[in-house]
Amino acid sequence: MAAILASPEAVFPRGLAGERIYYVTDDWIAGSKLMGIGEARIAALQTKNLSAATSVFAVSPVLVETLSAKAPNRTVRLLPNGCNTGLYKYTSGFLPADAPREPYAVFAGKINERIDIDVLSRIVEIGVPLVLVGPRRDRDPRIRDQINNLVSDPSVTWVGQKSAEDTALYIANAAVGLTPYRIDEFNVASFPLKTLDYLAAGIPAISTALPAARLMATDLITIAENSSDFVSRTVEFCQLGHNSSQLAPERRRFAQTHDWDARAVQLLGVIRGIHSKP
Repeated sequence: MAAILASPEAVFPRGLAGERIYYVTDDWIAGSKLMGIGEARIAALQTKNLSAATSVFAVSPVLVETLSAKAPNRTVRLLPNGCNTGLYKYTSGFLPADAPREPYAVFAGKINERIDIDVLSRIVEIGVPLVLVGPRRDRDPRIRDQINNLVSDPSVTWVGQKSAEDTALYIANAAVGLTPYRIDEFNVASFPLKTLDYLAAGIPAISTALPAARLMATDLITIAENSSDFVSRTVEFCQLGHNSSQLAPERRRFAQTHDWDARAVQLLGVIRGIHSKP
């Protein structure tokens, strides 16, 4: 039996038998303000869970290093986020009624302070249609004003939070998927699964220069070194259109190797290896 804890606000129940897996999916301490949770509380719970866990996993090399420093007596293993490739098997030909009819860029995820809103605004100013799929979770008044301006632009279609199946339709029909994360302490430790979702749909993926994007070591992800590069590459992919790429099958195959099923196999392999040791 194994229990997986992957929350900044929970602890392992007392007397829990079997494998206790602590899976750290973000730098929750660095992101405490963004999440609206007290930093001291998250830090205390993390210390407790690191002590109680029998195995510790983290989604990024940065997090592995951070947790290893906090718990030098623990082996912290890398287990990146995955994607659900099965969502994209039946998306072809089903364009949502409110999606643009011309090639568009898509961002799927929470709209908040971790996103570079300036980059998205510049893309829209150039004339690229943009679809935003996800809820707003902004707290900073300055960022709130920027997001208000963005979603009010006629070239922007903000559809709010959708089911996983509906989100897949907006992604699959896009010309390019965007991961415009700011480069800060919280984001550099993250592993945005939206980038894998874009590839699972067969569309191009552009990301800011996050360590997670480099970790995947593939030319199928376009890494933008600066804002101007991000904008120009987005325009290029939209000019090509969503029906012109010959790389869609290769993108889908790559995403399949990072599917959640593949991650489960990795996790089980590590656990079995631990328990097979004398």
